[in-house]
Amino acid sequence: MYQASLYFNYPAFKDVIFIVIENDYVPDKIIQKGDFVGLYYLDKLIGVNVFNSHNYLKLKISGQLKTTNQPLNKLISSLIKSYLNEDVILVDSPIYLGKIIENQNGKYLVNINKQTVIANSYLNLSINSKYVLLTYKDSFLDNGQRAYKYLDSGVDYLIIGYEDEVFDDNVIGTSFYSITNK
Repeated sequence: MYQASLYFNYPAFKDVIFIVIENDYVPDKIIQKGDFVGLYYLDKLIGVNVFNSHNYLKLKISGQLKTTNQPLNKLISSLIKSYLNEDVILVDSPIYLGKIIENQNGKYLVNINKQTVIANSYLNLSINSKYVLLTYKDSFLDNGQRAYKYLDSGVDYLIIGYEDEVFDDNVIGTSFYSITNK
């Protein structure tokens, strides 16, 4: 079973959905079945492009789909299975709001969900706030990479941004999108 993230940007790529499984390789084999194009490297699926995606579903996102729902996941999985005979599931890449407790030489102690975790900052991001946006090591980033590629050994969370706004402590650890979209 392949874990993937979905990307869609109509203004840039029109009606094409990009499903990224592994972004580190250039495909050495391409298999097209109808509107579905499987991208392979050493016979392992690394991505799927879906052309004419409006024939299958309507998306109103621009960029990465951070959280999925079961009906969308089932639809994408069944379409890929039907066209390419591959087992793919979309995984969530949630972003959490955290509060920095301490900076320990580039490793941060951060409070999320009433627990303290150790986090690195993405590409040595300069952090000018005590409120940060984190994602878990298995999450996909906007660039298609997995967060773990940017983490030190033994670190499970990646700081991908910070917020200047001051937040109430009861929202620390919740999904950043649920806080900002109220």
